[in-house]
Amino acid sequence: MMSKGKFVFTVFASFLILTAFACVSEAKTIYVPDDYARIQWAVDHASAGDTIIVRDGTYYENLKIDKQLTIKSENGSENCIVNGGGSDVFTLKADGIRIEGFTITGGGHGIYIRSNKNTIINNNISSNKWEGIFLWGSDENSISNNNISSNNDYGIDLDDSNSNSISNNNIISNNDDGIALLYSNNNSISNNNICSNKYGGIYLKNSNNNSISENNISSNNLYGISLWLSNENTIRKNKFMNDGLFVYDSYNIVENNTVNGKPLVYLEGESDEFIDNAGQIILVKCKNITVMNAEIKNTDVGIELFKSDNCLISNNNISNNGDGIALWYSNNNSISNNTNSNNYDGIDLLYSNNNSISNNNISSNNDAGIYLWYTNNNSISENIIISNNLFGIFLHKSNNNSISNNNISSNKCDGICLEDSNNNIIYMNNFINNANSVYSYESTNIWNSTSQMTYTYKGKTFTNYLGNYWDDYTGSDADEDGIGDTPYSIDGDKDYYPLMERFENYFVLPTQYGVYVCVPSCAPDIIQAFPGSNISFVLKVKNTGTEEDTVLLSVTDGFGWDFEYPEKIELAPGEEKYFFLNFTPPYSASNRICVKAVSKSDPSKVSKCDVQYFPSPSNWDPLSFRFSFNTREELEVEEVSEFVKVSEFSPTDSNLILSIFVEPVGGRVKNIIKVKSKETGESVAIPFTTVNHTAITTDFKFPDDSYSFENWGTFITIPILDWELGIRGRCFGMSETCLLFYEGIYELPEGRHCLYEVQKDDKTTLYNIPVSTLITIHQIRLKNTLTDWLKEFAKTNNKAEYINLKQNISRNEPVILIMLGVKSSKGKKTAILHACVAYGIIEVGNKAYILMYDNNYPYKNDAFHFSPSYACAVLDKEKWSFKYSGYSKMMVVKATPLLKAELERLLSEGNISTLPRSYISNITIQRND
Repeated sequence: MMSKGKFVFTVFASFLILTAFACVSEAKTIYVPDDYARIQWAVDHASAGDTIIVRDGTYYENLKIDKQLTIKSENGSENCIVNGGGSDVFTLKADGIRIEGFTITGGGHGIYIRSNKNTIINNNISSNKWEGIFLWGSDENSISNNNISSNNDYGIDLDDSNSNSISNNNIISNNDDGIALLYSNNNSISNNNICSNKYGGIYLKNSNNNSISENNISSNNLYGISLWLSNENTIRKNKFMNDGLFVYDSYNIVENNTVNGKPLVYLEGESDEFIDNAGQIILVKCKNITVMNAEIKNTDVGIELFKSDNCLISNNNISNNGDGIALWYSNNNSISNNTNSNNYDGIDLLYSNNNSISNNNISSNNDAGIYLWYTNNNSISENIIISNNLFGIFLHKSNNNSISNNNISSNKCDGICLEDSNNNIIYMNNFINNANSVYSYESTNIWNSTSQMTYTYKGKTFTNYLGNYWDDYTGSDADEDGIGDTPYSIDGDKDYYPLMERFENYFVLPTQYGVYVCVPSCAPDIIQAFPGSNISFVLKVKNTGTEEDTVLLSVTDGFGWDFEYPEKIELAPGEEKYFFLNFTPPYSASNRICVKAVSKSDPSKVSKCDVQYFPSPSNWDPLSFRFSFNTREELEVEEVSEFVKVSEFSPTDSNLILSIFVEPVGGRVKNIIKVKSKETGESVAIPFTTVNHTAITTDFKFPDDSYSFENWGTFITIPILDWELGIRGRCFGMSETCLLFYEGIYELPEGRHCLYEVQKDDKTTLYNIPVSTLITIHQIRLKNTLTDWLKEFAKTNNKAEYINLKQNISRNEPVILIMLGVKSSKGKKTAILHACVAYGIIEVGNKAYILMYDNNYPYKNDAFHFSPSYACAVLDKEKWSFKYSGYSKMMVVKATPLLKAELERLLSEGNISTLPRSYISNITIQRND
C-alpha cells in the first residue's frame, strides 16, 4: 500500500522528468542575421543548449559567451569571418561551448577560454594581436582540425590548464611558439602539423604528464620541442624535419621519434653505450657514452649532454644545426676530431667543467665557434676555429680555462671575447685576420705559458715564456729569439711574450695518428639484391694524422659470411682512398656489416661504420637491385653498363632510393653504375653482378646440358627481340593466342608476338600493352575450401595432369595451374595452394620445364616494377615428381566464362588496370576436363 508522502514525491519526480524533456525539446536554432543582426545579440537571447548558425559574411564583434551554446557558421570558415577589431574575438566563460567553422581574425586573442569542456573545431584562426587560442585555468577542452597561423604570439597557449586534447591542427607561422604549455598537465597533443613558427614548435615549462605523439614538426626557427623543468611527459612517434628536441632539467619518456628520417637517439640514465647513426642525440644523466662517426644536420642541437659525464664525442660531422654540440652541467667529457660548421654556435659549454675540446674543425657558425658560460677548468686545444660570424671563442663568467695551440682566424667580430672571466691561461694560439683579435671586458687573464718552454726559432734553441701570435702586432724582435720586445696590449691585460710567427714554427709538433672510415655520400650504405648476386659496397678511408700510416681493416657481421676487402691500406697524411667490400649473399637474410679501421702506428685510433644487406626487393626477380643512400645531397647517375636500367632517385623520409634492373642476357653479367654528388662533385663507380640465369627465345635450340635448375627459384628470362626495329625492353614470350581469354578483345600490332612495354632507342613509347591485366589470376579467391581442394588432389596424379596440360598448350590455350604444397611453422604442417598461368612447355630429355607467369606486383613504368616474373616448374617424366617453390602436386584448371565477361566489361569501359579484388571475389574455378 502506497503512503500519501510517497505518492506526492513520485508525482513531483515525474513532473521534473517531464519538465526536463520539455526543456530539451525546446532547444532551438537561431540564425544570424535572420533572427538577430549580430552574433552577440543571438547569444544574449539564446538559452543553454541552443544552436546559433551564422550565415556567410564578415562580422565585426567581440563575443562573450556565458552559456552552453553551439555557435557555427553555415558554410565554413572561408565564408564566415569574425573580426575582433583589436579586442578578443571569442571569450568563453561557460562550460560545454562549441565554436565551429569561422575565420577568427583581427582580435586580441582569437579565442580566450576561461571555462571547461569546450570544443573548438574547423576554424581558421589567424592574424590576431596575441594568441590564436588562449586557455587560462581551463580543462578538458577539445581543439581539433583548426588552421592556426600568423598570430602575433603563441598559436595555442595553455596556462594552468589540464587534460585538454589538441589534435589534427595546422599550426603555422605564428610569431612565438606554435603550442606553449605553462604549468599545464595531462594534456594530449597529437597528429598536428606544426611548422615555421618564429620560435619553436611546442614549448613546455613546468608541465608534466603530457602526451606528445605523431606530430609533424618542421622548420620552426629555434626548436621543434623544448622541455624546461617538465617531467614524465611522453614524446613518441613524432617526425621532425629541420627541427628536433631540446631538454633542460627535464626527465621524460622519449621514443620512436625521427629527425630528418634518422632516429632521434634519447638516452636517460644510461651508461656504456655506443652511438653512430642518428638524426639527433640527447643524453640526460648518462655516463661513458661514445658518440662516433655520426652525421647530424638540420636539427635544433646536434648533440646535447645534460648532466652527463665522462662521454666521448669524436669523429662526427655536425652542421646546419641550432647548436652543434651543447653541454649543460656536464663534466669530464672529451670532444675531439669533429667537424662543426654552419651551426648557431659550434660548441656550447654551460655550467660545465673539466671538459676537453681538441682537434676539432669549427667554422662558419652564425654566432661563436666555442661558447663558454659560467664554465671553468676546461681545456681548449689544437682546434681550427675559422670564419665564424661573430666570435671565435666567447667566455662569459668562465674562469681557470686553458686555451692553447688553436688557429683562430677570419672571425667576423672577435677572435676571442672575454666578459667577467678571469685566470684563464691563453697561450700559443694564432690570431689571424679576425675583425678584432681580442676583446676583454672586466677580465684579468694570463696571455702566456705559466712556465718557461724550450723551443726552436730559425734554427736556434731558446728557453722562455711563450705568448700568442697576433697578426696585428707591430713590435720588433731585436734579439731574434722569436718573441716581441714589447708587450701586445689587450684592453686592461697584456701579452708580455708575443710571438713573431705562427706558433707552429717554434716546435716540431708531436706525431699524431688518426683514421676515419665512412660510406661516401654518393655511395649506398644499404643494398638490396637477390641472394647469389655479387655486390660491392664502396667505402672511403682517410688518414687524419700527421704522419704516413698503414690503416688495418677488418669486417664483422651477424652470419660469418665471406667478404673480400683490402686488409691494409697505406696512406699519406690527409690522404683518402676508396675501397670495395665485396661479397655474395649465400642465402636470403638481412645482414648488418661493421667495417673497422685501425691505425697500425697507434692502435688506439679506431673508426667504424656500418653497411647493410637486405634480400632482393622482389623475391621473384634475380635481376632487380635497390641502392639506398644515406644523404640529403642531390645525386645523379653519370654512367651505367649496357644492360642496366635505372629509375629516378626517389627520396624517402630517411634516404634516397635508386631502383635498378638488369636486362636478361643469360649467365652472370658484370655491371657498373656511376653515381655523382651534384653538391660536392664526388663520384664513385659501384660494381655488381647478377645471379646465374638462362635467357631463351622461342626459336632457341636447347642442348641437354643447357639448364641448371638447382634451386626452386630458378627463372627463365626472355631476351630482347627484334633488334632490326631498334626496339629494346623486357619481353614476355606469350603468343597472341595466349592472352588469358583476351582473344578478339585486344589485338596486337601486326608481326608482334609478345606482351611488354616497347620503347625505341630514344626512349619514346612505341606502344604499351598493360601486363597488369594478367595479374588477376593471382588474386582469385577460390570459393572451394581447402578441404575441397585436398579431395580433388587426392583423385589426381602429376602424369595425368601433365598430359592434360600438354593438350591445352598444344591448342595455344593457356591454363591455370593450381599447385599443392606443405608449409611448416613451429612444428606444424599446413597445406597451401598457389595459382599461376602456364603458357609453355619445353621438354629436354626426361625433364619438362613448364613456363609460367607468376607475379602479384602491379606493373609500373619504373625499373623496380619493370620485372614480371618468368617462373619455371620442373617435372621429372620418369618419377613424375613436380617441383616449384615447395609445391609438389599440380592440377590443371580453367576460368569460368564469368571471368572473361568481367574482363570484357572492364575493357569496354576503358579500365585496363589491375582488376579490383571486388570484381573477382565470387569467381569460381572449375576443372578443365
